Amino acid sequence: MKADLRKTIVRKMKEQELIVKQQRDALLTQYLLEPSAYQQARTVATYLSLPHEFDTRLFIRQAQADGKRVLVPKTYPQGRMTFVDYNPNDLELTAFGIWEPRSERAVEKSHIDLIHVPGIAFNKKGYRIGYGGGYYDRYLADFKGMTVSTIYPYQLVDFQPDDCDIPVQEVLICEKIYDKRYPVTSLLLLITTGVFLAMFLLRGFAYASTQTIYEFGAMNGRTIQYFPSQIWRLVSAIFVHIGLEHFVMNMITLYFIGRQAEDIFGSWNFLFLYLMSGILGNVFVFFFTPNVVAAGASTSLFGIFGAIITLRYAVRNPYIQQLGQSYLVLLVMNLVLSLTPGISLAGHLGGAVGGALCAVIFPVRGERRAYQVGQRLLALIAYVVLALGMIWLAFNRSI
Repeated sequence: MKADLRKTIVRKMKEQELIVKQQRDALLTQYLLEPSAYQQARTVATYLSLPHEFDTRLFIRQAQADGKRVLVPKTYPQGRMTFVDYNPNDLELTAFGIWEPRSERAVEKSHIDLIHVPGIAFNKKGYRIGYGGGYYDRYLADFKGMTVSTIYPYQLVDFQPDDCDIPVQEVLICEKIYDKRYPVTSLLLLITTGVFLAMFLLRGFAYASTQTIYEFGAMNGRTIQYFPSQIWRLVSAIFVHIGLEHFVMNMITLYFIGRQAEDIFGSWNFLFLYLMSGILGNVFVFFFTPNVVAAGASTSLFGIFGAIITLRYAVRNPYIQQLGQSYLVLLVMNLVLSLTPGISLAGHLGGAVGGALCAVIFPVRGERRAYQVGQRLLALIAYVVLALGMIWLAFNRSI
């Protein structure tokens, strides 16, 4: 029975959608960081996870940031295991495909306050099914500290433990999973694709010409300055693209980072973030480059980058922190590329600024303390003053 359970659950772990796994790992990491047992612990032990397992890198990074001493397992023949200090520069890959420390300087069991225990299946009493080596059952037999495991919903099953099995004291299960249909991301993809197809069907191979993108709502500051009623171009330009390559690249980016942002902010907040970032990006185009005909979702996409990067410094969520670090690299790279002729640096920069302000304005799922009400109000005022101020100045300069 145990062998069948192992195969079934490992298969489910490997088939899990990446973005679902990332969200679950982020929530489970938060669960690990909250209990008093972790808060009071000086030394915590965890494991170096396989790709299909709960990603312990998030937990390790935060534990180190919290000043904890972090240990990872070192295994030996005959099922013996110890814990040694974690050093990412002193690891080796075992025959089982698991990273382990080279050091054999074991830490006394009595010095460990909390052990984060891996496993494949768990029952409601905390008994676990591992990979069959028995390492943890032997080690935990006389361990006096706290033990905890983090699992996905399908890892909780009913089975009869063996006499030698040692239960963990607490099992943290990720049950709350948000709607994975991503309605706003799907809607934005649908609208933008519809506009692109309309341009092609109505204009044929001239769909990418300056005249066509202008007629379909591209941004042009001089037009708005001459005809204020066309202020709607601040919004419409978000959904217009200049050629197939421009469209495809932006839609691929929106598909991936849009779903991540919708997970973090929720659907409605993400919609406002997307539109407000795009609008401010186009306000920057209006103010700084009024003679340019500009279009594209990249103003909004840079807004997503700016929002997640801003959140990185405001929340303890390791997933958001890791994502923010990745987005920071992407933002810098793309801003450098924006110096290339034909790419709107002003639009990208304005979108990033808009996204950063929206990150403060709109709450984040599961992070009520990210920003106080006063900070949110100030960010909203800053957005309105910046947008309206630049529009007013652009309208009132000489033509």
